[in-house]
Amino acid sequence: MREILLSDVLGSHFKPYYYKPHKLDDCDDRLRRRLNRIVEVNPKPDISGIWTSSKCEIRPGPEFLLRKYIFSNDSSFEIHQYYYADTDCTQPMYVVIASGSYKFIGESWTTLGGTDAKYYLHRVDIIPYNSISSSLLGETAKSKCPTLNLLSWKRYQRHSILQLMPPSKTWRQGYDFDCMKYFNLSFHELQLIRKEVHHHQNKEATNRSIEPKVKTVMELYFGDIHTVTAERQFYRPTGYQTPLQHEHTDGCRVCSMVANSNIFHPARLHRRHPPQLNLDGHWVSSRCETRPHGQFLTRRLTFLPDGRSWQGQYDFYSDPFCRNPTFSISAKGRHVLENDSPVIPGALDYNLRLLRLKITPKDHKTVEIMNFYQGNKCGIPKTWKIGVTQDVTSTSGCATLGIELPKAEFQLLKLDKEHHKELLFIGHRPTEGNDMSARDKRPTSFQEPLIKCKLQTTRLAVVSNAIFERQFRPESLPENSASGHHRICMMMLFQVILSILTSCRAVV
Repeated sequence: MREILLSDVLGSHFKPYYYKPHKLDDCDDRLRRRLNRIVEVNPKPDISGIWTSSKCEIRPGPEFLLRKYIFSNDSSFEIHQYYYADTDCTQPMYVVIASGSYKFIGESWTTLGGTDAKYYLHRVDIIPYNSISSSLLGETAKSKCPTLNLLSWKRYQRHSILQLMPPSKTWRQGYDFDCMKYFNLSFHELQLIRKEVHHHQNKEATNRSIEPKVKTVMELYFGDIHTVTAERQFYRPTGYQTPLQHEHTDGCRVCSMVANSNIFHPARLHRRHPPQLNLDGHWVSSRCETRPHGQFLTRRLTFLPDGRSWQGQYDFYSDPFCRNPTFSISAKGRHVLENDSPVIPGALDYNLRLLRLKITPKDHKTVEIMNFYQGNKCGIPKTWKIGVTQDVTSTSGCATLGIELPKAEFQLLKLDKEHHKELLFIGHRPTEGNDMSARDKRPTSFQEPLIKCKLQTTRLAVVSNAIFERQFRPESLPENSASGHHRICMMMLFQVILSILTSCRAVV
């Protein structure tokens, strides 16, 4: 008996309904591709040129700003930090201008892959852009720093708040003064620098005879700032801020706007309308992320369709490229939407609850640390092994890692869309400590964004009942024939499979 073919079941008169299935990116593959990109890093990089923000940045406070940093070949710099009244950077309030010099020391001893540097400030000025800013800044100057000029501050006038004689010049009495701390300003971010050069190959170049076009993107990282404003002048950075990009970066419209601005004509970005996005789904890191004190990790979060459950995978590494794993954390919990954020327009106040936790060591050093702990607050003592996962929910978390269960945190979330990609911003964790258990400890800035992705699935074309009935009429099948019976059996089997698949898709 010959093999029954699909044409036997469908009939020669049936014209199959085909369509090209939509390609769905796998979350793991997306992250793997990003981590495997070749990145050039130099311990003593050439940072000469103009570097700018690529979007309106949000600092703890919150503070909304655009940055323009100019570095010369003679190791001098000039920094322009434009502060705004809104999250879209459309309403400039004032600009801070800082000039000085810098010197590279060597590879960072606190943050692997970074470069430590010294900097010397020569002068810092402020130019207010409106009457409200000039009034507030002028009052601060008069009440906190009597050494400053007591004349009233006026808009679009330059006012000095720091003036220090350069080390190469002879000191003059009455020349030096420093009132930066009263304005909560610090430039300690210049103590930690990292430059990355990325080469992206043009995927559209399919003709092998033509050399593919390569896009080069240069990013310049500076040290992070303390989440508590009053602590910034004492904090030495061990993590990074959002990177600046070179002024000539292809496709970066904001970079061009900021680069072409000046201290008397600040950039005004276009107001953006927040898109209507859904938190449900899978979200993954867009790069190897750096945390204070030299931690490197990738994150993957899933918010389930029930509107209250979430789960996360946090993979930690010992290197800034996220290629040498140390341990992984799997977490599950609940989330509750409270209100729209009163601090950052477009953001949402959430309460995240951590209820279950699993830990998987990935290297010998982590295993040694986990087994060194003598207590009973981190899994089964002395039993940790590489690659073996332990559920530490029953021990109320893991004291070794400083995680307690159950745990509730007051978080800040924001959904956005850039370059056709859906982004999830989650509140920046405190620089020191891990306490977010009260509303007044809710973050006022964000971590690196997560990108929405989809699990790899196989999309099936479901044939409608009308088409099915029209193509599989019983009267069209031969009677009293083996092939006819085979067709009827296969038709019934096909109906059952379709009904099962439809039910499964509804459940998923």
